[in-house]
Amino acid sequence: MAISLASLRTTSVLTPPRILIHGVAGVGKSTFAADADRPVFLMTEDGLGKLQVPHFPLATSYAEVAEALDALLNEDHDFGTVVVDSVDWLEPLIWAEACKRNGWASIEAPGFGKGYAEALTIWREYLDRLNALRDRKGIRPRGLARTRPGLNAGSAITMRPAMRVVARR
Repeated sequence: MAISLASLRTTSVLTPPRILIHGVAGVGKSTFAADADRPVFLMTEDGLGKLQVPHFPLATSYAEVAEALDALLNEDHDFGTVVVDSVDWLEPLIWAEACKRNGWASIEAPGFGKGYAEALTIWREYLDRLNALRDRKGIRPRGLARTRPGLNAGSAITMRPAMRVVARR
């Protein structure tokens, strides 16, 4: 598409926000997300406890996560929110998918940072699926992730995400 002044618009479309909720284990991330508008949970860890909410079977591979998102995109339903519980447990599934696609024994096999950089391609596929759900179906994407305590250089306890997304350009 060529850019020209004819492509200028004065209106915008309000889309549901993408939200990532971080918190320590047991703080109530899943309970909070269960109160969202017509939620369906995509589980990568067994964290629902006693919550009675619609959810897909526990995903043990990135392919299963992608299939669940595709089902939400392509099948008729009344869900208003998709909750990925949890994004930090999704990360090793994405690493395993990167290894599978590239024939690596581990995400670190191709050399410093290269496996993680390749995994970003799969992260982008995942985000593209969430964006398609938001843009085409009006579904609100929610991600849950665990925050873990750690020590900084001054030995003070800090909170940091439990994920390790590394990219080099």
